[in-house]
Amino acid sequence: MEAIRTANPLGNPAERIRGLVTTNIIGHGFDVDRFNVIVFAGFTRLVAEYIQASARVGRTFPGISLFIADSAKRT
Repeated sequence: MEAIRTANPLGNPAERIRGLVTTNIIGHGFDVDRFNVIVFAGFTRLVAEYIQASARVGRTFPGISLFIADSAKRT
């Protein structure tokens, strides 16, 4: 997490982390203002969790939040 937080956004893309797979923990206490895309595989338990997590993208540059429906989950 520290490597992501301190990476130079203008540096060589081949030398920095370009993606992150995480649980809903990303919605709490992890602030990196250059995230541009978040993908949800299925909906969160609570709408508030979705709002909190999706607020992690688009802070500095335009961002997008994608929802991929999971037909196996009917929550």
